Amino acid sequence: MAKTPKKTNPNIKRCVDLFFEKFSQKFGFPPKINGGKDGAHFKEILATWDVDVVVALVDEFFSTTDPRIVRSDYTIGAFYSLAQYLRLRGNRTDDRTLANLDAASRASKPRT
Repeated sequence: MAKTPKKTNPNIKRCVDLFFEKFSQKFGFPPKINGGKDGAHFKEILATWDVDVVVALVDEFFSTTDPRIVRSDYTIGAFYSLAQYLRLRGNRTDDRTLANLDAASRASKPRT
């Protein structure tokens, strides 16, 4: 009896291909990609978020100057680990801004 080929999500290939392209553009050489493990990372992310969100996160991963991202090794594993951070980043105020807002708030209060 012949095995039935697995149906794979075409968005996984789309994301891996985009990751490959962005990495190659940024560093001038192709990334090391482990098809099974790295494909599974994108499969899990895509089970949670829409492909357009993931594509935007891949773009941001390679264009941001955020120190947490810049210190990463730019692997798909790093992207997988930092994807939620990237997603939240746009929805929260960074620590430096919070400290500045706190200082400004304290400075504007009248002293008694």
